[in-house]
Amino acid sequence: VKGEATATGLPPQSVGLVTVAQAFHWFPVQETMAELRRIVRRGGSVAAFWNIRAETPFMTAYEALLRDKSKDYEKVPRFEDTLVAILRSPHVSRVARKEFANSQTLDREGLHGRAWSSSYVAHGVVGDDARREFDAALDALFDRFAEDGRVTFQYRSLAGVVRFG
Repeated sequence: VKGEATATGLPPQSVGLVTVAQAFHWFPVQETMAELRRIVRRGGSVAAFWNIRAETPFMTAYEALLRDKSKDYEKVPRFEDTLVAILRSPHVSRVARKEFANSQTLDREGLHGRAWSSSYVAHGVVGDDARREFDAALDALFDRFAEDGRVTFQYRSLAGVVRFG
C-alpha cells in the first residue's frame, strides 16, 4: 500500500502496532499522530526508536566533523523535539520509555559507508572538493581513534511506546 506518515491509506483501527525506527523526526508530528490514532486499534501501540550518539571522544569528534563539513547537519530535526511533540499529542494516554546501550563497530570502509548513508552528509557535503575534504577528515578521524582497525559508534538507543486513550 502506498502511503505516508500522515495518510497511510490503511483502514481505521486496522493496526495493532506501528513502529518507526530512526525516522519519526522527519514527520509532521501532530498530523502523523492523528493518522496513527485513526489506524491503531483499541489497545494497540505506536513505538518509535532512535539511536542517539553517546558522549565518547570519538563520537564527539565525529559530531564536530559533521557540524564543520555538512551544510545540512544543523537543519536535521532533533529527536528530542519530536519526542516532546509526541508526548504532548492529544489523546496520548500512556507512554513507556526505555534506553539501552547499543554499538556499531566499523572498519574504515564501514565508517565511510555509515557517514555517507546519512542524508545530511549525502546532501550536505556538496561538490567534489568538499567531498574529498570530508573523506580526508573522516580518514583522519579513523586514524586517530581506530583500535585494531576499527572504530565504534556508541549509542544510547531510545524506545518510546505510546498508547492512545
